[in-house]
This record gives sequence, C-alpha cells and structure tokens, in this order.
Amino acid sequence: MGKRYEDLESYIFRRIAIIIGVLGMAMLVFIIPVSAIIAYRMTGKVSSAVEELVRSNVIAYLQALDGYERVIEDRLKPALEEIPKLYYKNRIVMTLDIQNLNVALSGERALGYGIYVFDTNGRILFETSPVGMKIDGYTLEVLKKLKPGEIIFERVEDVVDYYGKKAFVKNGYVKISSDKAAVIRVYVSWSDMDSFVSSISEIPNEYDFVENIGVYKYNLKPFGDWFKPLSGTALKLAKRAVETGSQVQFRKLTRSVFADPIDLPARPGTFSKPLVMVLTTNFMTFRNALWINTVVFLTIVVVSMRILHFEMKDFAKRINKTLHSLLDAVNDFREKKVLLDTKEIEDSGIKEFRELLIHFYEMAQDITAYVEMLES
Repeated sequence: MGKRYEDLESYIFRRIAIIIGVLGMAMLVFIIPVSAIIAYRMTGKVSSAVEELVRSNVIAYLQALDGYERVIEDRLKPALEEIPKLYYKNRIVMTLDIQNLNVALSGERALGYGIYVFDTNGRILFETSPVGMKIDGYTLEVLKKLKPGEIIFERVEDVVDYYGKKAFVKNGYVKISSDKAAVIRVYVSWSDMDSFVSSISEIPNEYDFVENIGVYKYNLKPFGDWFKPLSGTALKLAKRAVETGSQVQFRKLTRSVFADPIDLPARPGTFSKPLVMVLTTNFMTFRNALWINTVVFLTIVVVSMRILHFEMKDFAKRINKTLHSLLDAVNDFREKKVLLDTKEIEDSGIKEFRELLIHFYEMAQDITAYVEMLES
C-alpha cells in the first residue's frame, strides 16, 4: 500500500488539536495536585504559627503570674507551718486567722481561703470552706515524697468562679504525718488574667479557620469556664500529650488538631501539673475558595483553547484555500498559458505566499518568453 496523504487543512488542524489536547491534560494533571500540595503545606504552616503564638502567650502569662505567686507563698508559709501543731491539738480552726494576712494582687485582697485535711487516699477529713475540693492522684504522688512538716506549693491550678467573681486558685500543702496532709487554698482575683484568657477564647470568633482553642488542666477539664470541654479526636490527642509530655498533631485534609503540653520548670519548694493547649483549625473555606479559583482558571484555559481551536481551524482553511487558488493558477497557466486573477493570494497577508506568487510570476514570464522565442 502507498503512503497515505492528507490535505493541508486536515494536517494543520490535527497537529494543533494534538498540541491543545496535550497542553490541556498537562494543566489538569499539574495544576490540581500542585494546588492541593500548596494548600496542604500552607494551612499546616498557618496552623503551626497560630499554635506557637498562643502557646507563647500562655507561657508568658504563667511567667508573669510567678511573681505574684511568690508573694502568696511567703504569706502562707507561716500559717502552713502551724497546721501540724494545731491539728494535733484539735485547734486547726484557729488557722482561719490567715484571712488577716493581706494576700493581695495589684491591690486586690484575696477573695477567700479554704483549709482541707486529707489522707493518703485523697479522702477529705476536715474542711473549712464551702467550696469543695478533690485531691487528684498527681498531687498525692508528690506529697508521698514529703516528710512530716515539709511544705510545698502548687503553681496556679485553676481559674474558678468564686461567688460570682473569676479567681485563680493557689494551693499550699503541708505534710502532717505519714498518712495525712493539709492544704490552704487561696482564691485571688486578677483582672489581667480575665482579659488575657478571654482574648484566647475569642480567637475562633476573630479567625474563621480556627475551629476551637482552649487551655486545659491535667485532668483535661477546661482551665476556667471560657473554653469548651474536649471530646473526640481532641480529647484523645490531649491525653496522649499529657502522657508523653510532647506535642501531638493530627491532620486530615483541611482539618488539623494540635495538643501541646505547657509547663514551667518548677521552682524549689513548688510543683505544677502540666496544662495542655488544644487547637483545632479547619481550612474548608480556604480549600473551597482554592478549588473555585482552580476551576475558574481551568475553565478559562478550556475556553481559551476552544477559541484557539476555532481560530486555528479557520486559519488552516484560509491557508488551504490560498494554496488551492495558487494551484488553480498554475494549472490554468499550464493549460492555457494565461494567469488567473491572483488577487486572493495577494490579499492573504502572508509574506511567504506573496513571495511564492512573485516567483511564480517571474517563472511564468520566463516560460512565456521562451515559448514565444521557440515559436518565432
């Protein structure tokens, strides 16, 4: 079989169609995965930046609070030293005089005090405050290492609602005997604390991509009532963060959950139960916007290619028509020795066609002159 030939219009159109198809597929294969990767990395970096910012602020808050805690510790220590003696004399109620110790922050006196005596199982044996208290296992383990008469202070344990006012809780412990211990609990109001913690809890209202943020105690209960209780994946990650003492992260598509333990080095004579910060971000809106932009871009590309397709098809037709006109002129000259009207070729606007026509004229004139010479 001989070689198969196709007309110029089909040839040009087929080649251009292949180029357009390859470019279209390349864009689809390249743009979608690259957009997804960029979105994934960018959302991860933004989430990490927010998490680090909040974590730094919480640590700064705890460090600022440390100076006030030292003041409270100095005021409570004499009272704690008296508790073992008074307990054995059944006169522990006398320690209520601590309310005259003028424990204050920024000029504000403590809102209230509580004294609790408990055994090594955490069972409360005696209390002087209407506000209940539970002794957790972490604290009991710390107290087991103390000798009778030794005192230890706990860094800020919680923020509670004390008769309608926000107050942070400061605990001072003293070992009474091998199987008993006591704690003086102080409730102190601090306006800066309220504004600071409130600013953290308001972050989800300020940034659409922050789904939830909170600071939680060792037992994973909210630090104050500003934050929502943990559940689901966030709760599991928070437990793991407390157990391992390191940040735990979960990412799935546009959603990220960070659980990061926050603790300050304990000073001599103090201990602290680690807090944990949990941040959940969701970039679904961002992802949707990215996909919409991608679809719009691809639509523009497809429409542009479609327009290019029609333009190239029309261009191929015009080239083919011009060449046919030139071929007709050549055939007519061969048969009749007369040139047809070549205005269509001259008006094509294509430089090469015009040069080809000039060469054809020169060739036709040479042939005509040669024929006339032969005839004469």
